[in-house]
Amino acid sequence: MSKKGETTRDGVHVTWSDVSFEVAKPGAMPCSKTEYRRILQNISGHVKPGEMCAVMGTSGSGKTTLLNVLAGRAVGNMSGTVRVNGVKRNNLFKRMAGFVEQDDNLLANLTVKETLEFAAATKLPQSMSANDKTQWALEVATELGLSQCFETKIGGVDVRGVSGGERKRCAVALELLTDPPIMFLDEPTSGLDSFTSEAVMSKIRDNAREHNRTIIASIHQPRSSVFKLFDKLMLLSQGQVVFFGDRKNALQYFKDNGHVCPPDENPADFYLDTCTVDTRNDTLKVESSKRVDALVANYKLSTEYQGIRQSVTDVENGPIAEKARVLASQGTDRLEYGLRLHEEMGALLNRQFINVMRTKRYTIVFFITQIFVGLVLGLTSRRSGNFEFAEAQNLLGIFFFYMLFSSFTQLSVALAMFHQHRSVFLKERLSGMYRVTSYFLSRNVAELYVVVLVPLVFTLTSYFILGLRNSVEAYFMTLLCLICGAFASQSMGMLISVLTSSLAMSQMLFPMVFIFLVIVSGFYVDAQTIFPAFRWMIWINPLAYVFKAITLTQMKGYEALGDGWFCGLNVPGFTGEELCPGGNTSRCGTDPQQPEFGCINAESKNLIREWSTPPTIVDESVAVNLLVVLGIALFCRFLCYLVIIVKVQIKPNFKEHEHLSTENDYENEIPLEVYSNHKPTDEWADNDSMPPPSIAMLENPLSCDDPPLVCNVEKSIEL
Repeated sequence: MSKKGETTRDGVHVTWSDVSFEVAKPGAMPCSKTEYRRILQNISGHVKPGEMCAVMGTSGSGKTTLLNVLAGRAVGNMSGTVRVNGVKRNNLFKRMAGFVEQDDNLLANLTVKETLEFAAATKLPQSMSANDKTQWALEVATELGLSQCFETKIGGVDVRGVSGGERKRCAVALELLTDPPIMFLDEPTSGLDSFTSEAVMSKIRDNAREHNRTIIASIHQPRSSVFKLFDKLMLLSQGQVVFFGDRKNALQYFKDNGHVCPPDENPADFYLDTCTVDTRNDTLKVESSKRVDALVANYKLSTEYQGIRQSVTDVENGPIAEKARVLASQGTDRLEYGLRLHEEMGALLNRQFINVMRTKRYTIVFFITQIFVGLVLGLTSRRSGNFEFAEAQNLLGIFFFYMLFSSFTQLSVALAMFHQHRSVFLKERLSGMYRVTSYFLSRNVAELYVVVLVPLVFTLTSYFILGLRNSVEAYFMTLLCLICGAFASQSMGMLISVLTSSLAMSQMLFPMVFIFLVIVSGFYVDAQTIFPAFRWMIWINPLAYVFKAITLTQMKGYEALGDGWFCGLNVPGFTGEELCPGGNTSRCGTDPQQPEFGCINAESKNLIREWSTPPTIVDESVAVNLLVVLGIALFCRFLCYLVIIVKVQIKPNFKEHEHLSTENDYENEIPLEVYSNHKPTDEWADNDSMPPPSIAMLENPLSCDDPPLVCNVEKSIEL
């Protein structure tokens, strides 16, 4: 890792040749033929170490797509070659190339120092001590001018924090921690004022020269002082190259093609105006399309284009590639994490704890809600001294509400568990900062306090007011039932969260799932009356088991006085002898619907078989029912883990193709026939496999002799 002022390393040459990229059009029917939209077409380029290249074009020209293709993050069909030091990329790109996204996905409640220290701990190799990692993070931050805001929160929509420029520099610092030889930046000046944009880009430019770093950045309408910081310029229009070469030569190139930049105009604005198809009316559209078509055709015939082709060939067939192959054969492409599994979990738990502690007001309001609902339930449903049939029905309603409110709270809160920081997780996973296993386990552990504290607060404020079984055993068994139910509900909420692509979709599915669980929980509908084809649903419903466990726990206070007759011994002010003297069931009456003196008929000596609708699913033991609940909860969490694994590890499907689809979606795309001395062909010069987001470039990447392929990435990152 090079220190400040060192430029001894050779750096990395990034080359790409005849790169084309397309994605499937949305909205196609499942059985219909897939149609594709061409985004990039036949793009070639070369950026040397220490150079900073600007990729410019109007919105929709393919700037971000090109960066994602070069960085190995694009999802779709790609053909052509992308080379690093003349050879293919390997699995260490997560460490050897930084990618600064347009949106700064950072945790708002963490300070700049905490953010950098966490990234340093997880990104830097295990051979470095914790103190060395922290020191290096502070050095990088100081180099980018962040020393004045170390203790300031990052900030966000609801949290005040650092300025926009400091936030952007912090995002850049996170990628510079591993001292990558390559940096990709997607519109780093987006959302910044002109002065801050120049300050940020000047820091990046100085860093590139100082560390011999290769910088490729997409940028939109930079001011002239920012534009002059770049060494090379690539202009795109509708996915095709209008110009690529030295920035200083661009004005002369356009002048030679009949487009002269006015002396008082920003060259960057002039280039964008010249390369844009004007769609305000049909006349302007036709005229601007002809102009852009001519520029694209002329570029294919220019000395700049021929020079780039030759430069790419020299790198891929020269001593640079040979040296890279030799060094790669002596190394490994195995990705090494900065921390061990348990250390990663500790770092993630610490970060989660800090985030929770700095959002205390939301936590306080959440628990105030539990106290309020508990008091309202206790005061409105407090039991009377007379044990009557109606009150026994009220008891079952209380048991059901206990189960219902606890489950509803956990299920609704868990919906946002993975959506809340989804973008941060995906960005950190693409950077190879930690394992999916450590992230998943840490999130599970971090949310356990909600599972325990919410039922505890709720029962403390309502249990004794309601006059339920007045014993330590009964209280803690009821609390245990609610905790198990909360754990299972949270597990189902987590599963819904990871299966859906957005929080809005999760919230749309939540009512349907919850209503289904409530209907077949055994309170509203007796299991024996459910349509036989759907009766199995109650077996997989944890709410039914929780309801039964609570009922069994509370009904231990009722004593059987005879065949099918029970008397309430825990009714305040009464005893079984007073209710049914001598245990004489004849005193209790004969009508089960109108029992006298509080004695209740339950033919199978089990109150819930007669009164409550939850059937005897497994056993009359509370422990057995709770074990079933825990089993369902753990199974849901295991499914949740598998879904995350599948969604973040994109698996490419390599197919042998000579070309991409022949169709394209450009109204003004230029047929190859218009190029003079350029014959159309159906063969790509050298196809290359497109790596998934978890695969990338290395300064000395591995070499392989795969046949020409096109990578079709079938899955996309959704979480």
